[in-house]
Amino acid sequence: LKATSGLTVLELGANCIGAAGAKSLLAPLLYMVALTRLDLRNNNVRADGANELARAMERLTAITWLDLNGNDLKAAGARALARALRRMEKMTHLDLSHNGTVLGVGEDGEDEMEKALVLMNKITHLDLSHNVLGAGGSEALARALGQKENMTYLDLSSNGLKLSKGDVVARALW
Repeated sequence: LKATSGLTVLELGANCIGAAGAKSLLAPLLYMVALTRLDLRNNNVRADGANELARAMERLTAITWLDLNGNDLKAAGARALARALRRMEKMTHLDLSHNGTVLGVGEDGEDEMEKALVLMNKITHLDLSHNVLGAGGSEALARALGQKENMTYLDLSSNGLKLSKGDVVARALW
């Protein structure tokens, strides 16, 4: 893959890559500086693999579309990725659905992911469905959403949110 430095789209969804596969992708990804779309959905990357991907993603600042749904990232993986996501100012599409707690009560990942979402000014498509947001995650998400006037797609389904008139997420959407 080293010869693919001009590659703009890499789709490796549903390939059972796992953490070991994510680690083996690190070196080739470092050379793919033109990459704008990365699809690694349903690969069971988990937190260990997320750490490896985050190292590569810090150099992949051209990415506008990232799909990491179904990788069981949980808070530790979300924390690692969030640091890299903060550098991705061109990001317009982010799918972190089906990953456990990416913004949740008492999890360290919530503050880092909130910071990343706030800095991603161009994001228009955000999918956080089928995770566990909880009260702390709802507050972090509401703070990030409050600054996203250009958002056109937001999926928060199956997160256990109990929206009421006074809920922070409901207020952020208003």
